[in-house]
Amino acid sequence: MSIFKYSLVFGAFFITLGAQAEFVSSKKSDSEMTIKAALELKDKEPVVVVGKITKEIRSEKFLVVDSTGEICVDIDKKIMPTEKFDETINIKISGEIDKDFKLNGDQCDKFKIDAKSVEIVKSK
Repeated sequence: MSIFKYSLVFGAFFITLGAQAEFVSSKKSDSEMTIKAALELKDKEPVVVVGKITKEIRSEKFLVVDSTGEICVDIDKKIMPTEKFDETINIKISGEIDKDFKLNGDQCDKFKIDAKSVEIVKSK
């Protein structure tokens, strides 16, 4: 067999490997939940919520609400969407629960979401 034929065989093999489907976990954390449900989670548990930012509590700390409640979310500037939005726009927040009990005298003292990603939810 010539080098050309080997190249074709191995090339086809590696292309097939690259075409495999992506793994999608069935864990509860991969699906959206209400803020009320998020408030029941334990420290460091993953969470995904959809809601609206209603106010900035302090630098990088925001109050997010949905129809079931409100929660403080720690959103670093580097992961905030670049597109402008206001309190009428839903955002999807993925992160983990943070029960750090630092006393700053606000709603973020005992329970918040440490956001890992934030995206604007486009209207359908």
